[in-house]
Amino acid sequence: MEMAKIGEEELDDLESFSNDSGIVVIEWETERGKPRLIRAELSQEDYRLACDAHRDEKIISIRGKPEKPGKYLILTSSTDFRVLGN
Repeated sequence: MEMAKIGEEELDDLESFSNDSGIVVIEWETERGKPRLIRAELSQEDYRLACDAHRDEKIISIRGKPEKPGKYLILTSSTDFRVLGN
């Protein structure tokens, strides 16, 4: 998982995200096996767990629907956030 700060140019794509959540950038493998970066909104608790997983070099799993409303891929309707092993 790669964590990144959101730049000003990305804020328009993320207007629908809640202020009481955290946004992570994760590496996602497409159906064709190609890696892509995708943004995902997490609850504050899941965001904290994702940050801890990043620090501890663990993998996270999250389900959702990839969409591209603007310049960047965003995972919508995300569910089943989990921290996996290495």
